[in-house]
Amino acid sequence: MTRLVATSLALALLTACQTVEPRVPFAAPGERRFIGTVESIDTGCYADGVCSMKIDGMDVVWMRGWSRATWGQVQQPPDVGEYVGKRAEVWCKVEGGHCTLEGNASYFIRPAG
Repeated sequence: MTRLVATSLALALLTACQTVEPRVPFAAPGERRFIGTVESIDTGCYADGVCSMKIDGMDVVWMRGWSRATWGQVQQPPDVGEYVGKRAEVWCKVEGGHCTLEGNASYFIRPAG
């Protein structure tokens, strides 16, 4: 009986300590959700341009210089350059031949896990 109680208590504590991150189960029409490898990063938005990542051949824009629009987030390692060569999960809006995080604060680029 004591072993059962100890096991139940340990399981309850582990469950309570877990961080559950919400997952987007699908992408709505006009959106895309995918996991791919980051091929390159352009940080031109720091000079009035566009910041983007090329992920599996798709340009994903994550900021435009001086933009006042609502943008999703790039959940960054300490240095955004650390993404290159790594897998990333993306939820974005499709615009022509690229995707963008513009228009929805919930859009994201984050390390795939």
